[in-house]
Parts: sequence; C-alpha cells; structure tokens
Amino acid sequence: MTEQQEQNSRMAAYELRTTHSVELVTRWTVSRGRETYGYNICTLLHDNQRIAACNGGGYDMTGTVLGSFIQHNFQAELIKLDPKKYYGLRLEHIGMRVDGGCGLNSIIKILKALGYHTFTKELKHDATLFVITNTAEKYWEAEHTYNK
Repeated sequence: MTEQQEQNSRMAAYELRTTHSVELVTRWTVSRGRETYGYNICTLLHDNQRIAACNGGGYDMTGTVLGSFIQHNFQAELIKLDPKKYYGLRLEHIGMRVDGGCGLNSIIKILKALGYHTFTKELKHDATLFVITNTAEKYWEAEHTYNK
C-alpha cells in the first residue's frame, strides 16, 4: 500500500467512525502493463481515491481489497477477536492479518464481529458499492436509498 493509499484508507475509516457510515466502491479493470498485461485488477475506492488494489486471479479479489482496508484500519478491534473463530483471520508478529483471498463472505463475517453491517449493490458490470455502517439505522437508510 502506497503512502497515498494509506492516507485515503485512513480517511475512509475516519468517516466510518465519525459519521457511522462509509461508501466504498470496487472497480474492475484489466492491466495494460508489460509484465501484467491482461491481468484483472480489482481496486477499492473511497470518493474516487484508491484505497487498495490487487491483480491476477484465482482468489477472491474483492475480499482481498476489502480485507486490506480492514487490516490497516481496525487493528485495535481485530486484536480482540479469536482468530480460530474466523476463517481468513490470523495473528502474526505485526498484528492481526486479514486474508481476504479466503472469500468476501469471511470478510463480511469479520466486519459483523467488529459490529459493522454491510450493504452491497451492483452499480454496473464493473463496479460494486459497499456501504459499511455501525448502526442498524444507517444500514436501513442505505438499503432504502440504493434499492430505488
């Protein structure tokens, strides 16, 4: 994660903690780089700013970028969880590691254990909206807003 991505990630986490809700978008593109030409790229965005990205395939890339966001911003909360109870969560020497490649469902279960609700909506064929909230009211507000 670059310094700019870390800053964008911290801003999204701050928004979640202060307004009790944050909107993140995953966007899919295809690499045109020399060494990675043709690889899928999954990018997690907040206010059109990159938070995390991964490329390749053969694993849950959406779970990976969302897991990266959680890992970098919620260490204090993650350390309270028992890693044996959550697939994709493990304790390492640097803190808790969230392996999103284990699946988006595993990441959503971890978010739920941290007290967050997630609402998902396909925006178009190459983008998905994730609204993460820590109150039921914000969840229902998101559901009613985006299901029109």
